[in-house]
Amino acid sequence: MYKHRFPSLLMPLIFLIASLQSCSGGPGSDSGNQLKLGNESTSKLVSISNNGAAKFLGKKKEEILNLRAKFIAHHPELLNGTYVPSETIFGGITDGKDWWGAQGYAFYDQGIPAITGLSKESGLILNPFLLVFPYIQIKSVSWDTGRFPTIQEFSQSNFPVMPLPDRATIYPAEAREEISIDTMKIFNQANQVVSPPIQFSDIHFDLSAFNAKDFGYNYMYVDPSQSSNINKYPNAVIEISENFQAITADSPSGSCNELRSVDDAVKDFSLKDLPAKLHICLWKEKPASYLAKPDFSVTLKFQ
Repeated sequence: MYKHRFPSLLMPLIFLIASLQSCSGGPGSDSGNQLKLGNESTSKLVSISNNGAAKFLGKKKEEILNLRAKFIAHHPELLNGTYVPSETIFGGITDGKDWWGAQGYAFYDQGIPAITGLSKESGLILNPFLLVFPYIQIKSVSWDTGRFPTIQEFSQSNFPVMPLPDRATIYPAEAREEISIDTMKIFNQANQVVSPPIQFSDIHFDLSAFNAKDFGYNYMYVDPSQSSNINKYPNAVIEISENFQAITADSPSGSCNELRSVDDAVKDFSLKDLPAKLHICLWKEKPASYLAKPDFSVTLKFQ
């Protein structure tokens, strides 16, 4: 029996552009992207397309952001004006640097094998209308070494590394989004290859909200009164400060583009049972209190 604690087993659960413009404001600037909500919207609900993930190795920042813009163009009914990617968020992406692979980084953490597979942040970048969603990690799994003698062989198994959302819907008139994660599918898929079986409490996740920030929402709050079966609820309004940077790393180029500055308060959630729900309030300006009416809300449903 071999036991392995995955360093960062990423499952990102995982969209109008008239012309892609270069951002001129520099770090700290805001691109001014706005969702079309309330009385401005003519749509009762919008089903969000699942754009999958991609391999970013060898791609330039312009290529990656053009892909993001293309997917935003799939839903012109959701955008006010022209989309311009935030320099604050994306300005640190550096051409010629590596990207960690979701599968490689999950099993190997560092080194050449860690850049293999689809890029671990690609599911977030290419699904921009999923405003807040979890990086899911299954903590400290074991497997039968008679079946999988090495970690290299286990990494080729059916262990779930990058599952995507089951469905996502935005309700523009109500300024809210629901994102459903087929957690039971993830649970069952993992238990086909691990030994002993995992429990629901082994499913952990961090929240990422840079997509919300790219549309002007700068603050978030996890509302316990509308959540259930989650292990913790941070008791604070949190500023969203996520951004991409090229950091020194044990990779072929010596550095990797990576999402940074995720607040510790929104890391390491876990599930108590299924179904579970996490409700996140979003504001453009810092609210006087967490009780203030949100500008937008996102509900993650783990089913």
